[in-house]
Amino acid sequence: MHPNSQQRRLISAPPKELKKYLRWLRDYRTQLLGIISTLAMAGLAIGPTAGTTSAVLWPDSVLVVIGIVGGAALIAIPRTKYPSLFAKHFGWLPVTLGVVTYPLFYWTASQLGIVPASQFFEISAQVLPVLLLAAVIDVRRSNHLKSHQLALPIFVVFLGEVAALNVLAFGEDEKGQLQASAADFAIVAATLASTVTALMLAVLADMQETESRQDH
Repeated sequence: MHPNSQQRRLISAPPKELKKYLRWLRDYRTQLLGIISTLAMAGLAIGPTAGTTSAVLWPDSVLVVIGIVGGAALIAIPRTKYPSLFAKHFGWLPVTLGVVTYPLFYWTASQLGIVPASQFFEISAQVLPVLLLAAVIDVRRSNHLKSHQLALPIFVVFLGEVAALNVLAFGEDEKGQLQASAADFAIVAATLASTVTALMLAVLADMQETESRQDH
């Protein structure tokens, strides 16, 4: 009894899918190597380093997963779609990511039970305007991103600056010891995450435009 055409298709389907999968691995092998390397670095980063303990393993792991998923999405999305994608989502996406990461940063600080160091707030207050300036420059150079889309990221940076400076100005007790809370750390860290995301999106959009100009 000879197999009919439907049976032959069912028999040949697994080898075809395997070939397609192997072809995909071949085309994206360098990207996969980068993801594996990122996972290895993430495993080292979330370990008990710099005075922390394994208590922060889970919140840090969630943050790493979010970053890896975002990186994988950038690999999967064709670069030709970057400008239109960023033009549509640039304004709200960095701010939303900051809100999403706030509970994770709060969770991390609460698990540690350590008062955040004043240097964190000092450096954050200095770094936030620099990151914002870099993002502004990249957006102004872009032909797809609009300046008004910076309104929300700028407001978030302002809030982060106020939070960091407020801790530095009024966070010490009578003995000169900083009394910053987990909430203080979380809002400043979430602001940094939001601003870095805005800068990354602006840079990626500008890279796409540069490649397009070079192609012509």
